[in-house]
Amino acid sequence: WDQKKKMFLSRFCVRQRSNNVLLNFSVTGRYLSSVLLNKSFNTRTIKFYQNSNVFYSNRNIMSTQQVKEIDQTNFQHEVVSKSMQTPVLINCHAGSVKASQDFVVLFETEAKAYGNTFELVRLDVEKNQELAQALQIQQIPAVFAVFRGRAAGNFVGALSPENLKKWFEQILTKLNIQQPPTQAENKALTFEEAFKNGEKLLKEKDFTNASLCFSSILENNEWKEKSEFKAKAGIILCLIGKYEYNEAKVLAQNVKENCKTITDVFIKSALLKAEYAPETPQDLEVLKKSVEEHPENHELRLSYAKHLFVLGQDQAAVSEGLNIVKVDKAWNEGAAKTMLIKIFEALGDCEITKTGRRKLSNYLF
Repeated sequence: WDQKKKMFLSRFCVRQRSNNVLLNFSVTGRYLSSVLLNKSFNTRTIKFYQNSNVFYSNRNIMSTQQVKEIDQTNFQHEVVSKSMQTPVLINCHAGSVKASQDFVVLFETEAKAYGNTFELVRLDVEKNQELAQALQIQQIPAVFAVFRGRAAGNFVGALSPENLKKWFEQILTKLNIQQPPTQAENKALTFEEAFKNGEKLLKEKDFTNASLCFSSILENNEWKEKSEFKAKAGIILCLIGKYEYNEAKVLAQNVKENCKTITDVFIKSALLKAEYAPETPQDLEVLKKSVEEHPENHELRLSYAKHLFVLGQDQAAVSEGLNIVKVDKAWNEGAAKTMLIKIFEALGDCEITKTGRRKLSNYLF
C-alpha cells in the first residue's frame, strides 16, 4: 500500500448510488476502479479493490458538516442526545484569545478529515461561564469526547497535528470495542432516570462522567424547575470529589442565594459538605495521626470530623463528633453538638442519623 500511495491520485469524483458511494480515482500511470465506500464503515474505513486484491486506507472524505456553538439552551440536544449515536467532540475555547481561535481552526480541520465520524461543537467559555464551571474547565484549549452520554476522553492544551491524529485514533480505538447503543440507551431518559445515573456515577467515584450527567440535567429546559438545584448539588459533590473545594463553595453559595427553601437531603448534604470543606485539601491520614497524638485537642478532632464528612465518611464523622460531646458537651458553646445536628439533617432519616441521635441524647441528658 505504501507503493500505491506514492502514485496516488490527482483527482477523484464522487457520485451517490443507493446506500453506498461509488468513487472513481484517476492516478498516475494506473487506474483504480470499483472503489466502494460503504456507509456502515461510518466514512472512516475505505476499501479499495483492484485485481482481486484488497487495500485499506485511513484516508477520509473531508466532512462539510456545520460546527455549532453550544450553550445552556442546546447542550442537552447537541451534546447528550446526539452522543447516543455519534461521538461528540466539545472544543472549549475563548473567543477573545487569538491562540485559542487558531487551535479551533487546526482542531476542526483535523477532525473533519475523519468525515462524519464525529459531531463537532464549540463552547465559548467566556460567554458560558456557568456551563464551563459545570464541566470543570480549568484551562483552554480543552477538548472533551462524549459518547452515549458519557465522557470518552479529553485533553487540555494545544496539541500538534501529529498528536491530534494520535488522539483521534485513540478515541476511535476505544469506541470501536464498545457495543452499539441499546434501545434503552437511545430512548429519552426521564429526570429520575438521569439523576439516578448521576448518583450511581458519584458512588463509583467517576466524577467526570457524573459531572457530565448532572450538567445535562441542568441544561434540560423541560426539567429546569424541579432539577436546577439538585443538578447543581450533584456538580458540587463532583467538585468536592476532585478536591476542587473553592469552586464547590462558589457554586454552593449560588444555590443558597437562589433556592428559597431547601428540604431535599441531597441538596442539604452537598451544601453542608461545601461549607465544611477546608480552603485547601488535607491528608486524612495526617489529620488522624494528629488527633491520636493529641486526643484532648477538641478543635483538631472537630476539624477531622468535618473533613471525614466532606469526603463521604459519614459514620466516622459522627463518631468523632460524639467523642467530643461525650468528653465535654459544652465545649466551644456546643460546637460538636451543632455540627452533629447539621449532619443529621443533611443525611436525613437513615440508620446513621437514628443511631447518632440516640447516642447524642444519652450524652446530653
